[in-house]
Amino acid sequence: MSKYFENGMTVGDLKQFIKTLPNEIRVYMVTDRSDENWDEDNDRYRVAHPVAYLEKERIWDENDDKPETNLLLLVEEGDS
Repeated sequence: MSKYFENGMTVGDLKQFIKTLPNEIRVYMVTDRSDENWDEDNDRYRVAHPVAYLEKERIWDENDDKPETNLLLLVEEGDS
């Protein structure tokens, strides 16, 4: 099951989407959604990167008193 977030996903969207999943499920990021990366026989992407780090990023705009906060999902390089 997948869902597209046109303006990007928020933490609230993420919480809602994964709230019923077991805690043991691993998190991967697919960066290549091409047909060549899809494995029909196994019904999965050939290359998916494990999310290894989370980082909170704050961006200060000189015209605003409040920073924009982003959650960055950082992946390990290499094939999985």
